[in-house]
Amino acid sequence: MLIAQISDFHVTPWGDLAYGRVDTNAALASAIDALNALRPQPDLVIGTGDLTQSGSDEDYQVLAKLLARLDAPFAPLMGNHDRRGAFRRAFPDLSGRLGPDGFVQYVQDLGPLKLVFLDTVQEGADDPDFCEARASWLRAQLDPERPTIVAMHHPPFRSGVTWLDPARSDWAAPLASALQGPHRVVRLLCGHVHRGIHTAWEGIVASTAPSTAHQVDLDLQPDAPPQLTLEAPGFQLHRWDGLAVQTYAAAIPGFASRFSPTPSAADAP
Repeated sequence: MLIAQISDFHVTPWGDLAYGRVDTNAALASAIDALNALRPQPDLVIGTGDLTQSGSDEDYQVLAKLLARLDAPFAPLMGNHDRRGAFRRAFPDLSGRLGPDGFVQYVQDLGPLKLVFLDTVQEGADDPDFCEARASWLRAQLDPERPTIVAMHHPPFRSGVTWLDPARSDWAAPLASALQGPHRVVRLLCGHVHRGIHTAWEGIVASTAPSTAHQVDLDLQPDAPPQLTLEAPGFQLHRWDGLAVQTYAAAIPGFASRFSPTPSAADAP
């Protein structure tokens, strides 16, 4: 099975530029062109959150028109820029598949794989949250007999980019607890960081994907200010060969320059 992961589109209304300078809609269109050109085609494309910039219905209407050009099936999940009400309206096919308590969590079968999509959003805030209700639902989905990929927006590990990492380091404790039981989770796929990072977390290989648009500047100094960059965007391919997952990084042509984001909550990465 071949899964393409694209992330952090930050789609805006037609004609608007994110942060006044990034044409995120054109960037997503370029990413879709790159995905459509892949041979073989992905069995599924997943979008790991921040699909839109403001979470408005208008943003999602633009997103729908852009995604209509994508040849492969698409599976979305929530990011901190997304809003649950508008998200549900944008993806009505998910309505009968979502978990309880109002969270946007669901399961999708993909051949021998099970994909579990989690909601790590604390609506109205950039920092993540994962409560016991969400963890309890996850426990019920884990199958010790079936290889499973878990996807979510916020990575449960710290990225090292201090201004982007959440204030609470223990927010993912319920997630870690849910993964203590029997399972066969073979990969954790995340977004949010606008960069590719690979590490081990709770004994599982975990990774983040680059954005299809702007990236987060790779400055690991503790006092580094919020800064974004227009270096080449990209996506990732995850190949399940029956035994393990191999991940491939792919770049989409972009431009190399740095800029500071506006400091409002709505404009954070």
